[in-house]
Amino acid sequence: MGLTQINSEKTLDDACRIERIMLFCKNKKDIYIFGNGIYGKECYQILSSRDICVTGFLVSGLNKTYSSYLDVPVYGLEHMMEREKDWSWIGVIVCVTQSDANSIKERLNSLGCNNVLVYE
Repeated sequence: MGLTQINSEKTLDDACRIERIMLFCKNKKDIYIFGNGIYGKECYQILSSRDICVTGFLVSGLNKTYSSYLDVPVYGLEHMMEREKDWSWIGVIVCVTQSDANSIKERLNSLGCNNVLVYE
């Protein structure tokens, strides 16, 4: 497999990822990104370059709002569960390693947040 073919496949994978994210964000009142590491930053850049506003970043283990990341508020997941009562119009994009993504998605679902996309 040549370098050109690898680059073409990566470009196609990126285009598919972006399309999935854009479809997911459609008709959502608010978009949150779970995870503020490399994947979270990459997802934020994709969204902001397409004029989609990210309402906030979510992290586990905090019971309050703390600081900001990329000029966007960062919320503890528990704080958000108390703050948001209706998750039907809210989307959460999980941007963590694949080994952690499913457990986080299951946790969000158990807390009432069912509009979840795993960033791949």
